[in-house]
Amino acid sequence: MSELHKIKSSESDKLKAISALGKKAVNGSDIDLTGFTNPEKELPYQPDPSVLPLQDKEQILSSGVILDTPVDRSGTFLQMDNTPVHF
Repeated sequence: MSELHKIKSSESDKLKAISALGKKAVNGSDIDLTGFTNPEKELPYQPDPSVLPLQDKEQILSSGVILDTPVDRSGTFLQMDNTPVHF
C-alpha cells in the first residue's frame, strides 16, 4: 500500500490551526466549525473499489462513477470522509 494516504502534519501546523480558530474571516462570512465532525476511525485502503459496501457504491454511482467494471474508467481516486480509500 502506498504511503501517499498518510499525510503527516507538523506540530507547528497544528499550533497555527488552533490559533486561527478564533480569528474572524477577512473576506466573507465566518464558518462555524462546530457543525463539522471527524470520523471516529479511518477507512482502510481498498485495492479493489468494487468490494466497497453496496450503499457506498450506489452513492458513488449517483455521481457517475461505475466501480464494478474497471474498463469503464481510466483512473479512480476515492476519498471517503478524510481518508483516500482507493487510488
